[in-house]
Amino acid sequence: MFSQSSIKAQKFYTDFFIEPMYLKRRPQPTLNWLINNKQIEDHTILKNDGKVIVSRISIGGAERSWLNTSIRCQATNTALLSPHERTARVEMHLRPTSVLITNKPGQMSADSEVTLVCITHGSRPAAQVTWFRENRRYTRGKHSEFTNETTTISRLTMLPEPDDDGAVIRCRADNPVLRVALEDSFRMSVVYKPVLTMSLGSTLNPNDIKEGDDVYFECNIKANPREHRISWYHNDHPVNQNMSSGVFISTKSLVLQGVKKRDGGLYTCRAANQMGESSSQTVYLRVQYAPICAQPSPVLIGARLDEPLRVRCTVNADPADVTFYWQFNNSGESFQVSPARYVSTGGTSSELRYRAASERDYGALLCRASNTVGRQKRPCVFQIVPAARPSPPRNCTAKRVQTSVEPYLSVKCMAGYDGGLTQHFTLDVLGENSRVLANVTASYIDLVIWFNVSWTMLDSLEEDEELAVTARNSKGSSDPVILSDLVFRDTEKRAESTTRAETKFPAAAALAGLAAILTAAGAMIVLAMRRRSETTSSSKRPSQSVVQVDAQGRRFLIAYPAPVDKLETKPDILNPKSDNEPPRVVLESTDSKNYSIRDANCDPHKSAYSPPSTAENMVRYL
Repeated sequence: MFSQSSIKAQKFYTDFFIEPMYLKRRPQPTLNWLINNKQIEDHTILKNDGKVIVSRISIGGAERSWLNTSIRCQATNTALLSPHERTARVEMHLRPTSVLITNKPGQMSADSEVTLVCITHGSRPAAQVTWFRENRRYTRGKHSEFTNETTTISRLTMLPEPDDDGAVIRCRADNPVLRVALEDSFRMSVVYKPVLTMSLGSTLNPNDIKEGDDVYFECNIKANPREHRISWYHNDHPVNQNMSSGVFISTKSLVLQGVKKRDGGLYTCRAANQMGESSSQTVYLRVQYAPICAQPSPVLIGARLDEPLRVRCTVNADPADVTFYWQFNNSGESFQVSPARYVSTGGTSSELRYRAASERDYGALLCRASNTVGRQKRPCVFQIVPAARPSPPRNCTAKRVQTSVEPYLSVKCMAGYDGGLTQHFTLDVLGENSRVLANVTASYIDLVIWFNVSWTMLDSLEEDEELAVTARNSKGSSDPVILSDLVFRDTEKRAESTTRAETKFPAAAALAGLAAILTAAGAMIVLAMRRRSETTSSSKRPSQSVVQVDAQGRRFLIAYPAPVDKLETKPDILNPKSDNEPPRVVLESTDSKNYSIRDANCDPHKSAYSPPSTAENMVRYL
């Protein structure tokens, strides 16, 4: 009998050893070996003690064709009987004979999936297929596999990435028993949109860039095919080369000379090739700067005598850790405010406690701040003026607006000077039964007053009633602005009423015209006398507000020199200087937005100047 029913070759060209054993028979049997019915003569008797015969064959150079071959051992001792035999089948472990990536693409796109197919033959047991990118196992994508006795088909569906361009991808087939493998590979060519990485210059410290420093950015671009356009953006706005402004653009770098506060923000670079355009990540440029005013300056503040106020000064600064200084100026004096009078309210804000104890407390409060970058160049100005009645609104227009529901009257005006106090506006009916039709408050951003009144409300107006726009604050009301040439809905009724009135009272109409002429002449005489009076008494301070508004809507302050023979007290909130020290600082301007300070940084130790002798020479726009 056989000692084993099948034969396994551990490797090619190995030997087979078969040891059948037979019990003692008479006559003694002979043993024969057959492979595929072909007798093998070369065999060895290992044992023959008369009872047991052991025979072995050794065959070298096993071949792949021997797979599933039958090997028989026959024992015979007489021709009268059929020989006894045992059969074994040859089972073999075989290494792969081939592995092939069948559809190697010439070019792949990073925007499109691609399927790679790898086929391996000849391995027993079935080969294990593994995909590699360079020397690392490829784990991205989807992997499927089909296997039979000697063939394995592997499919890899992948989305190429820009980093895959130029990388080698390999398909490897391993026999898990013999530990041998075959592989096939190809180098990937991937086209893709530009991949950009932007950074601040390597020699720069991003937390130590101040106004006036030079800054540069670098844009690293990887693209296939090569990029044909590079552009730069600051806060999503294109940056163009401007040598006069210190902006220089080279191939892959942007240089900014003498940066300003406005240059801070987010920067990106963009590049385009045949596959499309892409953008880098944003890089934030922090430009540290000395403090500047956060609110428009100057600011007019109306104050009553002995009225406590809190004046808040807010600045923008980077770093935000600032130190504040306050100064008071009027037409005759200049003082540094004691630090005990103001407190910091949160880094970039300071609040000053203020009370106008006398007329000399009306003037300009100057607020300055400083940080590690430097000191504020232009101070924040708060002009403290006596509270007064507001000025009349300006440029009032009225029109009829027709809607799908009903018509209405739309009235639009520009707000005048508020008298230093909060003002609101009313649309009034002037006449015996005066009433308010509308009440609004103008926005301090655009100072536009807008009334919308239903047209049906205007039908109740009497013949002698008019519409007027009036500004009001806690000091009183302005002169009304009369709205004329209104278009009423019932125009025929208005025309009929007007004709009847002229027919019934012709003499009254004539007297009214004459009275209007005389009134106008009288007004001109009074105006001339008022101008003459103002010329002769320019040294007296007016009791009303010193703020006026010109025809273009600009606000200005007329400062009058203090009388020589009148002794006034020093401002209540300040640290006074010597009584003999002359005034030093005057606000100057040529328009309603810009101003300058006549002094070197308001240093109280600089030389003084002589105050103007007339009121006309002291007009200073705010």
